[in-house]
Amino acid sequence: MASDLIAAVISDCECAAGERTIVATDTTSLISFDNPEEAHYVCALLNSRAVRGYIRSFSSAGRGFGSPSVIEHVAIPKFESADSNHVELGKWSIKAHRLVAEDGANEKALAEILASIDNIAKEIWNLRDEELSQLQLLAGSGEKINETSPKTDATRTLW
Repeated sequence: MASDLIAAVISDCECAAGERTIVATDTTSLISFDNPEEAHYVCALLNSRAVRGYIRSFSSAGRGFGSPSVIEHVAIPKFESADSNHVELGKWSIKAHRLVAEDGANEKALAEILASIDNIAKEIWNLRDEELSQLQLLAGSGEKINETSPKTDATRTLW
């Protein structure tokens, strides 16, 4: 049963039988994009600990976790190719996809990419450090909230 959101960009692939569309066999939600840069931008935001923590704050683990309706509660800004943060998120997503395809489970390198994605997501949603920390904790990152930080509503800008 699912208890975390994992996003990936998929497309047609070339195999022995020719070009084929990839079809997921497990419980999944699909979002269609015509622009690969936009797809990677959204993928990066969905994989950010800000979004994963936010979704965990209201979606129970199990078959319905991360259902398509949860995306309606995340304020993902429209992709703008002129916005350097949007372009940078797409690049980080591509790096993560390549890393997993080439190296599999290089956890340290993936953690560095995720930290970069989190920092840009923090800028996009104008999150304070303590808010991002709370969401990272909800996402299961293991990072602790600074006990001296004032308690804040970490989900205020994500919906």
